[in-house]
Amino acid sequence: MYIYGGQKCSTENTADMFKYDLIKQTWKRVTPDQESQMQPPSLDSHTAGVWENQMIVFGGFIGADRGECANHVLAYDFRTNKWETLFQHNESEKYPAPRMAQAMAIVENSLLVFGGTNGEDKFNDLWKFDLQARTWQLLKPEDLLPEVILIKFFSLLSLKIA
Repeated sequence: MYIYGGQKCSTENTADMFKYDLIKQTWKRVTPDQESQMQPPSLDSHTAGVWENQMIVFGGFIGADRGECANHVLAYDFRTNKWETLFQHNESEKYPAPRMAQAMAIVENSLLVFGGTNGEDKFNDLWKFDLQARTWQLLKPEDLLPEVILIKFFSLLSLKIA
């Protein structure tokens, strides 16, 4: 099990990384390859998942002097011990607004991101990032927003109870 980032004492973000050996039940600090062109930022409130041989990290809050939300997609390769940026926003394409505390899942070759906040606004959007093509797509699943699903669920439940 790998853990990346987070907060120290609720005030300081970190880019520390640790792995836990489930068999030996021991923790070990992971020091990514320092010669890698990319070093991850100090980050908290991000989400992470595993795809192929990589830990994929999306969004979060970048602390230190920046103090802003992120919308980058980072990858840590377990085999090479290196970080890589898969996406960093540019002006030529659509992408999710910077955010933290979102929900994330990896399904096949897609990273799905839902909701989150930038500290002021709460998002109610669903994005798909193609991990191979490295492109974003805003998904608009009609009638599948959580509020609509809950209303349908409870109305079906009340019909069965009545």
